[in-house]
Amino acid sequence: MDETLPLRTGYVGPLRLKFSLASNLNGPNQGKIQVRVPGTSTMAVPGGFVYSSTAKYVCQIVDILSYEETGCIITDVASDTISATPNILFTMVTSSTLTANTLYKLVISTHSGVQPEGLTFPTIAGTYRVDFNFDTTGSTGYAIHNHQYMEVYGTKFTYILFHQFCSIPGGRNLIWIKITPTTTI
Repeated sequence: MDETLPLRTGYVGPLRLKFSLASNLNGPNQGKIQVRVPGTSTMAVPGGFVYSSTAKYVCQIVDILSYEETGCIITDVASDTISATPNILFTMVTSSTLTANTLYKLVISTHSGVQPEGLTFPTIAGTYRVDFNFDTTGSTGYAIHNHQYMEVYGTKFTYILFHQFCSIPGGRNLIWIKITPTTTI
């Protein structure tokens, strides 16, 4: 994952993944990349990523070191029903060859003219497994499988206070924590 801040429930924005390949991914339009984002958490709790049939999904691949962009086209967005709550399955191709052992960043977003652009991230806090697969030639199937576990946190506290009752080093202490959440715990 390539996120700089903790992901919060209900976030809408691009999904950013960093990756490198053990072998070249042939282009143009030969090798395929497949990303599956879950509709349920790893504990099978619904409330994960949501598919929007009206969204225009787009992708971008950037070489991390040179900032050179490689064309990326999402060829298929499907609902993958492995579980009761469907996952979203993105299949994409590149406009040129991705070279082995190069660090890339893949960005999946939307292009609808409505802000904010991007995927609707899970609405329930939890751990979600994002699958990232490659077919380097477009004919061998998805032999390379990678899994990224993404932690999505609930809403921030509106108020938090810590109070300690003992200031003697090494002494027993009682710490009083008072919080005010934005939603009921």
